[in-house]
Amino acid sequence: MQTTRRQFLGLAGATIGAGALAFALPQATRAAGGTLLFGIGIHIEPFGATPSALAGSVTPPSSSTASYFNSALYQRHADDVRLLATIAERHGGRLTIQAQTPFTTVALSRGDTIFAELEGRGHEIALHFHEDAHLGRNPETLPVSTWAAVMAEEIGFIRALGVRSIRYWSGWQSLSRGCWRRRRSPGSTTRATIRTLAPSLLIRR
Repeated sequence: MQTTRRQFLGLAGATIGAGALAFALPQATRAAGGTLLFGIGIHIEPFGATPSALAGSVTPPSSSTASYFNSALYQRHADDVRLLATIAERHGGRLTIQAQTPFTTVALSRGDTIFAELEGRGHEIALHFHEDAHLGRNPETLPVSTWAAVMAEEIGFIRALGVRSIRYWSGWQSLSRGCWRRRRSPGSTTRATIRTLAPSLLIRR
């Protein structure tokens, strides 16, 4: 189903409005000893991505016709992210904005400070990782070291945009629970959403 920009922004506004109610709930629930935390995350998809050179000679995934190398598409989505952040701020909320290449590399090439700007306003900037886009088809056959190297590369692009703290990532449709356990670092405070286990499952470390 096609969604117009107005429908998208309307739905986002309604979601953020619901979040505003949640922000008010801790006052009401404090006497009962409970606090509800309501998180709003935005995924920036890998439109126009090609697998990282660090993955070696791999087969690229099926590509979308959309691409962030299209200046108009990049600018529209950058404007939408800024607008959603402003809507959340009006309700006292903040977003977790999860990005990946090529949006990040295009932002670098344009000198767009969108993520440093939004982090400075209190929003969280994070990584969204589509493994097929960055590791090619059948990424589960690659060694853990390759996954780690490509993830570090993706995080590096976000940091190059002036982001100071990255403590959250999401994605990994083909990542198994066992593979996740091998990738976590002892004592890490990072948290992740892994769609293989359950939609919007938050794992705190």
